[in-house]
Amino acid sequence: MESTGTNDDIYGNFEMEEVDKNRATQRRNKLPPKCGTVCVGLLLALLVVGNIGQLVYHAVSSTDREYYNNQREELQRNYEAKLGNLSDEVQTTHLIREAKARELTQQVRDIVTMIAKGKNCDTGWKKYGLSCYFVSTAKKNWAASREDCKAQGADLVVINSEEEKDFVTGLVNGPEDWIGLTDSAQEGSWMWVDGTPVTTTYWSGGQPNSSKGDQDCGEMWKDSKQKKGLWNDEDCSLNNTWICEKKLTFE
Repeated sequence: MESTGTNDDIYGNFEMEEVDKNRATQRRNKLPPKCGTVCVGLLLALLVVGNIGQLVYHAVSSTDREYYNNQREELQRNYEAKLGNLSDEVQTTHLIREAKARELTQQVRDIVTMIAKGKNCDTGWKKYGLSCYFVSTAKKNWAASREDCKAQGADLVVINSEEEKDFVTGLVNGPEDWIGLTDSAQEGSWMWVDGTPVTTTYWSGGQPNSSKGDQDCGEMWKDSKQKKGLWNDEDCSLNNTWICEKKLTFE
């Protein structure tokens, strides 16, 4: 009978130990893993901090960029304003110098004109303005006529105004006189013998027509009232009277 009681105690103790073990296991299974939770929490915290850092960085960077852009634009505006002021000053100075130069030039012309009024042309020459004019009685081709003018310190006449044209017309022996017009250098591009282009012209109707393609010299007509003082292009080899012009000198 005692042996049976002892066995019952052993089995009872064994069952109690098993129950205790099972309960301990169940408690461990119910508790969350501490390391996993902590790690996840730390990661989340780091992500939040990182995002906040990026937001702050971008906010500061945007502010800096805007500030520096504003500074650059302000400097650019100041530079352009100063450059514009400098350009205005240079232009104003240039205009003042030009005005003074024109004034001085006009004063010189006035003095020259006053002197010229008291100076006479050589015998056989006619005076008009600041020039003297000579009309030949002989006849030569255009090139030979020009050489005759040069031999006298002059050249074939250059007409710069209608008033001068009217004066020269009154000198013409006619019916045609050579003047200092030619397009021999380039067909159709008429130049004066002093190298200046012809800007004011008094061509007769339909002229210049370069008849037969060899009319490269200019002459002045005086053969009728309708053509008096008007110009015509003619063959340079023909013989005409001519008109010379030379500027007054004050030596």
